[in-house]
Amino acid sequence: MVTPRSFRQWLRDAEPGDRLCYHTGHLSEDRTSDGQLEALAQQVATAAEAGFVELVQQKHFDQRYGYYVTRTAEIDG
Repeated sequence: MVTPRSFRQWLRDAEPGDRLCYHTGHLSEDRTSDGQLEALAQQVATAAEAGFVELVQQKHFDQRYGYYVTRTAEIDG
């Protein structure tokens, strides 16, 4: 399971092009009942707004989705 802490570590260590599945399910529903997932989703959104990652969701055969981030840029410092 990806946590806010492990996402921050991945973001520091990832090279451009690296991809991470940070959630599987229905993010908009699941995050309302899981504070850690809400914090993670906010961190992912902030990283995307800053241009450090691109977001993609992929529909799975079982009507669930995989939510992915792909590293796009280096973070200085």
